[in-house]
Amino acid sequence: MPTETVPVRCALRCPARLLGAALMLCFVASAPAATAPELVAAAEAGDRARALGLIESTANVSERAADGTTALHWAVRFNDLVLADALLEAGADANAANRYSVTPLYLAALNGSADMIERLLDAGADPNEVSSGGETVLMTVAQTGAVAAADVLLAHDARIDAREDWHGQTALMWAAAEGHPAMLERLIAAGADVNAISNIREWERQNSDEPRAKWLPPGGFSALLYAAREGCTACVPVLAEAGADLNQTTAEEISGVVLALINGHYDTAVALLEAGTDPNLYDYTGRGALYAAVDFNTMPMSNRPAPNVLGNEHSALDVMRLALDKGADPNAQLTRQAPYRSKIDRGNDTVLTTGTTPLLRAAKAADIAAIDLLLAHGADPHLTTR
Repeated sequence: MPTETVPVRCALRCPARLLGAALMLCFVASAPAATAPELVAAAEAGDRARALGLIESTANVSERAADGTTALHWAVRFNDLVLADALLEAGADANAANRYSVTPLYLAALNGSADMIERLLDAGADPNEVSSGGETVLMTVAQTGAVAAADVLLAHDARIDAREDWHGQTALMWAAAEGHPAMLERLIAAGADVNAISNIREWERQNSDEPRAKWLPPGGFSALLYAAREGCTACVPVLAEAGADLNQTTAEEISGVVLALINGHYDTAVALLEAGTDPNLYDYTGRGALYAAVDFNTMPMSNRPAPNVLGNEHSALDVMRLALDKGADPNAQLTRQAPYRSKIDRGNDTVLTTGTTPLLRAAKAADIAAIDLLLAHGADPHLTTR
């Protein structure tokens, strides 16, 4: 077979920053090496009039391009309801999948188009179809935030708590990670499990031969933890009211408040503390809400966005005050050195080892406001590291 030189159109989508998975939808366009059928080419070009004329002249609506793409795929991709109706009435297969396992229903879900989804389901599309990796169309719709589209799928008995294959994430987790509180409300009303957690992975090794730590995420996230990591402040009261475990932690025992803080989402950290998250939840390094707030109050400009550019109304100092008011222990000590905050920290914070307190962290940064606040709440200046 000769080497294909046909141009390829690709749309890259990275859902939920979740999850770490990227799906590539690729459609092979017309070229001398593999000319697409005339109807498919017309639909791809967005030429509705020509495509409708071909349908009326008994064109084969089931014809496929070299990659298996049909005219219906393109009509759905462009959300052309008129052309889609004509193709379906002429017998187009609503379940046709191309070389990449992409179906018209998947594309309609990607667009969040309730009307197109309804048409395809009425034409026999499966509301519980899954793409490669186990992604359901409800998951795809959940990450778009299109509640009306989710309503259509749920009305056709789409499985609410189905899990994709790689991380074991549900539609609710995708909605939380993408920051869609209205979608959360709809999925919860339909019975979604608010306390389901993603897969926990026990990686064979975390160190390379160098040796150097090669951190691989172990997972164990709930919808609330995804919301915390991504800074969906409005998601917190929705999940809390639905009975989400506010003290749920990751597989590394990282709480939602700490997740929010280390990602620069101070408003979300405040919302979690106000909702009732315990400030004295400590991760695998002994880092709690208070330590994380102190640590990130003096974030250096480096390879991660500074919290003040993320639209926070609250500061890390506000989080400190609230955590202390909620009973945070000002003298909690690290059980091991905490992770570096940025490239600038690398190799520079070896003093902050086992036994480090929030006060020592504040002192090393010359953070006078944090020092005053901690001393006023009983921080012991005599505690030492190992």
